[in-house]
Parts: sequence; C-alpha cells; structure tokens
Amino acid sequence: MPAMQTNIQRNWKFDFLKGISCIIVVFLHCRHFLGIVGDIIGYSCRFPVPLFFMISGYYCYTKDRVWIKKKAFSILKLLLLAELFYGLWNCLHTLLLGEISVIDYLKELPVFEHPVRILFYGTLFEGVLWYLYAAFWTYCILYVFWNRNNVKKMLYFLIPVLLGLQIGGRFYWQNHFDINADVYLFRSALLFGLPLTLYGSLLAKLEAYIKERINWLKSILIVILGGILMTAEYFISRQYMDFHLSTVFTSTGFFLLAMTYPFAEARWMKCISYIGHRLSMLIYLSHIFFVRIVWLIAIKCGLGSTSIFLWGAPIFVCSCSGVFAFFVNSTISRIRGPMNN
Repeated sequence: MPAMQTNIQRNWKFDFLKGISCIIVVFLHCRHFLGIVGDIIGYSCRFPVPLFFMISGYYCYTKDRVWIKKKAFSILKLLLLAELFYGLWNCLHTLLLGEISVIDYLKELPVFEHPVRILFYGTLFEGVLWYLYAAFWTYCILYVFWNRNNVKKMLYFLIPVLLGLQIGGRFYWQNHFDINADVYLFRSALLFGLPLTLYGSLLAKLEAYIKERINWLKSILIVILGGILMTAEYFISRQYMDFHLSTVFTSTGFFLLAMTYPFAEARWMKCISYIGHRLSMLIYLSHIFFVRIVWLIAIKCGLGSTSIFLWGAPIFVCSCSGVFAFFVNSTISRIRGPMNN
C-alpha cells in the first residue's frame, strides 16, 4: 500500500465550529422555542451534525486503516456505554413517573421486534444516539475500502448520489409515508454519515486548490446563499428535514470558512474551540440526561408551559452538560497523566 501523506494538523477553526455546533444541538434537542422564532431556529440550524461528519472526514483523509479501526472501536465503546447509561436512566425515569412498570417498559423496547434495525441504525434506549451508530458503521465501511487510493477515488463519486437519495428520498417519504416510523433510514451511515464523511475527506484532498481560488469572504457568500435557499424552502414546503439542499450550501460554506479564515484565534474564540476539541462529545452524550432532569423538575413544579421555563431550559441544560463535560474531561486527564508518565 502506498505511504500516506503527512497527517493534517489540527485546525482550531474546526474545533470552533464543533463547539458552536455542539451548543446548537443541545438547544435544538430541548425543543422549547416558541412561535416563529422557534420555527426559524429549528429550520435553519441543521448544519451542526453534517459538519461533525465532514470534519471527521477531513481528518480521515490522511489516515490509514489502522487509525480508522481504532476510531471505530472508540466510537463503539462510547456507544455501548451510552446505551447502558440511558437504559439504566430510562428504567429509573419510568419508575419515577410511575405511568408504567419497568418490566412493561423493557417489553416494549423495539429490539425485540426489530433487532437487525437496531444493530445497524440504532437506537436501543435513546434516540439521539443515532449519530454514534451512523459514525460507527461509517468507519466500518471506510475500513473496508480505505486501503487503496483508486477505490477511495471511486467512493467520492458516491457523494452526490447518496446525498441526492437523502434529500429527495426523505422528501418523498415524508409526503407519502410515516416518516417518524422510518426516519432511521435517513439517519443512517449509508445516507448520512458516509456521504458527509467522504465529502469532508474530498475537501481535504482539494484543500490547496480551494485556498488558491476561494477566500473567507467567498465562503461567507456561500453561507448566505444557503440562507436564501433555506428561506425559499421554508416558505415553499414548510417541512422540517434533517438535511435539505440548503444544508449542503450552509455546511459547505461554514466548512470552507474554517479552511480559509486567515486571522489568528481571538481570545473569545478559545473557549468555544476548547469545547469543540475537548468537550463536544461528552456534552452530546450527557445533555439528554439533563433535558430529562429539567423536565422532571418542571412537571413536578408545574412550570412546563411557562415562557421562562421554555426559553430558560436550553440555557440551563447547556450549562449543566458543559460543566459536567468539563469535570469528566479534567478527571480523565488527571488519570491519564500519571499513566502516560
């Protein structure tokens, strides 16, 4: 196998994007925004998860199969731990609410009816973990085909095909079938994780060419074009989808902005970059737990429908999951420090 080129250095601008995207994901999963402002937030902020996959693909470009295998196993360990934690938490949550017994809750789990679907698409106990399932199987697919450059080049031709199936297929399915029952088809490695990871890898391959022809101002124009297209989609269809055509433009624009932004990291950016680099995965894994805690408190106190709660809950959840992630990361770093020495 030909030797890989020098590994791409870590880019603080991608860490900054991951930090911003992580915060947006937490806000979206709280789902408490009101009125047209809530519609705008929900409809426009669909670029975070695509960016996560694209950034993963960017760093994959110069890696070999050994690195990809390690990454897959790392994702698998996180996935199993997260499913175990949310399984225990859901049992406790069910017990606290007292609506059904824990035994009845476990009997209703989809794994008994759709074991193969759960294995490949997720999820057993917590819906937002679909991202980890998609990431794991994406790395598995890359591991199989990443050993030869000619095969890698052929994979790049799948990007428009798979993204076209993602956008057009979901739009068709959403208008003719029950998308809530079959959304896992479109939140999969094949139609979501793989094409976006390959897209990020392709942009890494073309990085020198891109920097010669596109500057950061042109990147912002691509984001603006995505916003215009997004507005048109909103008024034409009024249908929420994980990935629209406008998402291609906004995600690409932000990604290119990170590649071409010529200025040094400002002081206020460092905190967000730190979140993206060190805390984003921990925040992602823990924030749903804090969402459930907040809702339990709100239900017990009768605050579930108040404006203060609906607007304050996302901020509270984001703060709690961020603090939790910081202490967990610090603890892991302290443990690893003596071991590395």
